[in-house]
Amino acid sequence: IAKSTHWSTNFDAVEVLNDGGYNRVFPYYLDLLNRGLNPTPVGVSDSHDHYEGMGVNRTWIPMNVSSAADITNNDVRAGMIGGGSVASFGPLLVPTVEGVWAPGQTYVGPTDLNVAVRTPSWMVVDTVHVFQNGTEIETIALEANNASVRLAPESDAVYVITVSSSTDMAPVYPGKRPWALAQGIFVDVEGDGWTPPLPALIVD
Repeated sequence: IAKSTHWSTNFDAVEVLNDGGYNRVFPYYLDLLNRGLNPTPVGVSDSHDHYEGMGVNRTWIPMNVSSAADITNNDVRAGMIGGGSVASFGPLLVPTVEGVWAPGQTYVGPTDLNVAVRTPSWMVVDTVHVFQNGTEIETIALEANNASVRLAPESDAVYVITVSSSTDMAPVYPGKRPWALAQGIFVDVEGDGWTPPLPALIVD
């Protein structure tokens, strides 16, 4: 039974991917963004057996370290709280603006986003999906694992970029298709502060 007393906006992250499944939770993540919240999207990282996504479920977070050997627990915590993550069932999604990591960032005015995808040889990713304020507005074919997206809304908007494939990940994961999501990217049209398209969540 839903209880209004169990709702709080005091959280830093939300799981959008579990064992390759995202359809149930993904719409809620989009709605949170539309209402002015910006939790870090994460993908589950545990596996219960070798059929349950071992080596596939990932949360990628940006960290300012020179070597994996230098990573500390505090680096991971700071990366999660700072945002800019990618939740992935397979590929590494790399959205950048002028060569700089873009997820979680706010830009003033029209912005050109480069979308790159990195995969192992047995994984094919062929499509970029562009969501504006929770609605899919464009699909773009990847060419050589790259695509360009123009972010030019008429009013303040939040964009979510996902990538997917028309083929599965056989022979490693037959029947399962790769997918990844980057944290929301915000466009402040007038430069006067970003305004969400929907009112804040209120539970009576």
